[in-house]
Amino acid sequence: AGGTVGVVMIVYSLSFAAVIFSGPLKIGLAQGLAAALVGAAVAGGIYAVFSSIKGAIAAPDTPVIAVLGIAATLGAAAGTERAVSLVLLAVAFTTVLVALFGLLLGSFRVGNLMRFVPYPVAGGFLMASGLLLIGGGYRVVVGRSMSDLWATFVPLLDQLLPLAGAIIFAIAMFVIRIRFRGSPVATPLLFAASLIAGQVALPILGVTAAAATADGWFLAVGGSAHFHWPWHLGGLAPDDW
Repeated sequence: AGGTVGVVMIVYSLSFAAVIFSGPLKIGLAQGLAAALVGAAVAGGIYAVFSSIKGAIAAPDTPVIAVLGIAATLGAAAGTERAVSLVLLAVAFTTVLVALFGLLLGSFRVGNLMRFVPYPVAGGFLMASGLLLIGGGYRVVVGRSMSDLWATFVPLLDQLLPLAGAIIFAIAMFVIRIRFRGSPVATPLLFAASLIAGQVALPILGVTAAAATADGWFLAVGGSAHFHWPWHLGGLAPDDW
């Protein structure tokens, strides 16, 4: 179970980092990926040791990443290290606030109040999160926001093949999760099969890894992903806090 969760969390962390650090924030992808992996490991370890529920799993959640992704693109107009630092600080503060809120819920024993949230509210929240994730996925593949799609179809025409690949994978993942709902290894196996297929396809098509990355098939992490504290990345001014 731990191995399965670990594989899924690695892929999720990579995907979430790509959603937040896309477009003008792409230069911070390596730092964002390192922060996502470290955060998933720390949260998972703390929950595994201290949770009162045996087998509890802590991991980054998709609705939160969807909101952070759209907020990151709105708050960073230029691809600078300062913008990357600001986004990482925003993610860190969000994490602290969520932790404090959860601690208060548990301390005052009011977690059961969540059951009074109406179904339409929960459904609307999930629907809106899904739409934001679709926009984030489009931004990762094409490199531009979906709002630019209405102005010109040139980015879409240039990225039709990668976009089709993303849609096919999403459909395959949906079908597999429905068909093999009770299997805990279905999703990791799909990730592994996709990884193998991508590596096998490169030599068959005569394409190098560098060329595939330049064409948008792989994420351009730019070397090893080292973890840095956000305030060490760019020159933050006192007003930034």
